[in-house]
Amino acid sequence: MTTTRPVAPDTSLVTAGARSVAVPLWLRLPFTITVVAVLLAVEVATGTLLSGVQTRGWYSDIAYGLPAVEAGRWWTPVTGALSR
Repeated sequence: MTTTRPVAPDTSLVTAGARSVAVPLWLRLPFTITVVAVLLAVEVATGTLLSGVQTRGWYSDIAYGLPAVEAGRWWTPVTGALSR
């Protein structure tokens, strides 16, 4: 009587396939990939990835628009337009 062991799936094709896509993508878009990675890291660090920034206590300090102008921060529309 012979016993057979389950064979682990060959993941080398998946790894090779992912590498064949990732490397050319990195070579074509290094700046974009870096910016996206930094943005995701900042969102995770500040906790705004899953919840909006409006729920944070410091939102009113950095927000701009009519409420900020009414509060006396007249420069916020200018700095907001420059940051977009």
